[in-house]
Amino acid sequence: MASALPVFPPFSVHESAADQRWKKWTKRLQNLLVGMNIKDKVRQRALLLHYAGEEAKQKTDETIDAFHTKLRHLSVNCEFTDDNREVKSQIVQGCSSSRLRRKALREDMTLEQLLLSARALELSEKQANEIEHKDEKLETNALHKKRNVRRNQPRYLQDKRPEQRVNRNNKCRNCGGEFPHRGNVLLKENPAIFVRSLTTSRRCVGQKRNTNTKRSVNTLENSDFENNFECQSKIDSSSDDEYVFGLQTESTKGTVNSIKRDQPRICVKINESNINVLIDTGSSINVIDEDTYNRMKRKTKTDSYKDQSFRIWISSKFRFRTSGNLLCYDTSLELQIIPQISRLSTGNKHELLCEQYKDIFHGLGKLKDTQVKIHIDNTVKPIVQPHRRIPFHVRKQVEAELERLERLDIIERVHGPTPWVSPIVVAPKPKSPGEIRICVDMRLPNQAIQRERHITPTIDDLIVDLNGAKVFSKLDLLNGYHQLELTQESRNITTFTTHVGLRRYKRLSFGVTSAAEIFQNTLSTALEGLDGVRNISDDIIVFGASQDEHDTRLAALFQRIHENGLTLNKKKCEFNKDSLEFYGHIFSSKGISADPRKVDAIRNTNIPADISEVRSFLAMTNYVGRFIPEYSTITEPLRRLTKQGVTWTWTSEQQQSFDALKQELMNNRIMAYFDPRKATVLIVDASPVGVGALLTQDGKVNAYASRALSDVENDTVRQSEKD
Repeated sequence: MASALPVFPPFSVHESAADQRWKKWTKRLQNLLVGMNIKDKVRQRALLLHYAGEEAKQKTDETIDAFHTKLRHLSVNCEFTDDNREVKSQIVQGCSSSRLRRKALREDMTLEQLLLSARALELSEKQANEIEHKDEKLETNALHKKRNVRRNQPRYLQDKRPEQRVNRNNKCRNCGGEFPHRGNVLLKENPAIFVRSLTTSRRCVGQKRNTNTKRSVNTLENSDFENNFECQSKIDSSSDDEYVFGLQTESTKGTVNSIKRDQPRICVKINESNINVLIDTGSSINVIDEDTYNRMKRKTKTDSYKDQSFRIWISSKFRFRTSGNLLCYDTSLELQIIPQISRLSTGNKHELLCEQYKDIFHGLGKLKDTQVKIHIDNTVKPIVQPHRRIPFHVRKQVEAELERLERLDIIERVHGPTPWVSPIVVAPKPKSPGEIRICVDMRLPNQAIQRERHITPTIDDLIVDLNGAKVFSKLDLLNGYHQLELTQESRNITTFTTHVGLRRYKRLSFGVTSAAEIFQNTLSTALEGLDGVRNISDDIIVFGASQDEHDTRLAALFQRIHENGLTLNKKKCEFNKDSLEFYGHIFSSKGISADPRKVDAIRNTNIPADISEVRSFLAMTNYVGRFIPEYSTITEPLRRLTKQGVTWTWTSEQQQSFDALKQELMNNRIMAYFDPRKATVLIVDASPVGVGALLTQDGKVNAYASRALSDVENDTVRQSEKD
């Protein structure tokens, strides 16, 4: 069928000016579709993917992530209705793995699930290939030999000729000693290399010398060792692995490894002897030379795997060359000489998620299939307030801001009569002096708005939920209120007047008395069912007891946000934190503490000059009062000044209270998370001016609590009853 299509050049993304060439290429393709009278969108899409050529297919050496990124790049200008669906479809059609294609056609998977399956298949294929080709790799420290061993028979019984099964000369052909060996060959009499395998066998290892041919280590052949193992111990072994290790530090002809650069050498203490060793992370054993062994004050005691001592039954003599002592990888790790690399990461998971769900970080979103209603008391008479003049020097900025809001579909022009009209207040943005914020004075309309009584989570609710969490992320919705659309009957009450005419809000706006409760309830409903996800207003926190758990929950949250059509402000988002600031508190794996910025603000507060400043100071300290023991008792002298009829006098008593509050905050206390499953101890106490409590679990403080006593309580309750 494809052969019947007209010739059309494929598009290549590897050449320069890809964006301009893409526009020209798509125009030519559109002309082709018109000429072929193809109007069906499905057929047009099929031809587009066909003419995209090899760019839309996975290369042989191309990973699934690289293929996915390439398809994302190709789909930028395609204006697909659902990018994820089209990219998933093309992965199924153009992937190089038939196993992945069959699995995708057999199961109903999302794009994220398809990518996870593809990565798993890719990893398994890679590991399988490594295992299959393992024998083809050259190992510089291992020598594999061919052995034809009959089952359950010693080697000296495997010769074809019966007369050769017994050594008639009573002489070991390897070491030259008496055979069979009757005693131990001591190390000092016969220096040797001992090869320890995973079994308990010991063998006399030897090698026939070839005087005609000299070979270096890298030219040894298996045939040279075919008859090397003739002296058999009394304990048989099924191991076929023998290892030969070489340590070479000079560039010598015929050697395998040469080290010309400065070598990583250190001095370590072994049995009270200072030994100079070379660190070799590629070695699996430690090696010392004969001189070092003789200098050591203690000799090594040989034990079996059952912790039973035994003597070396036999040893053999080898010739080998060494340039010193060798410290292996495992020992270097135990001595903390080199850092341990426990995980190789090719990139943070949240960065991959941000790339996959990049649409949730662009533009202003709108919650799908949802409109919120502002409940209005019809018994309240609507009010049309007079227009407030706007200063001339900010009118251009006001007009630009109105155009921006209208372009984002946040506000709309009002045509015809309206029962409600409110004025606006123009204020500069604190962090952006060159920009303004338009605020509608909703004080009178709020008298007719009926509030919705939804429960807003508190910090205490979060403390229980965050117990055991170690990894945190915080997400911020972009203009959260403006992502909720108002019903038609709820828009008139938001009408406001400007010097360029009347406007009204199409989205939920600030200033509406019930906006906070409506937004909290709507967003909580949209995120309902997600584990490890909580929100207070437009701030969303994600947490997990491990990195994998956190990443899984973050991916589920991104998917939910994408499905609901919401968008995030990436500049204000924080990912993969071991501690996180959330609503004036610091949450970490250790517990909860006060925000250092709030503590610094309290510490830098000057001595109050009047009653209003005392009230402001008490309000600041009350927010972090959970970290101050006996808070009500300490603040009593300051609270005394705020009582009605008390003359302003700042004495040493107030100064001591003022300084004590600052000092308590400097202790930087960390409260443990409350766990309902643990045993809890409640400690209470009372003073003449207040009562306090202390909640602990496992000897750690969970919370401080206190309350001041009123004058009536002080007069009627005796101190013994308080205690």
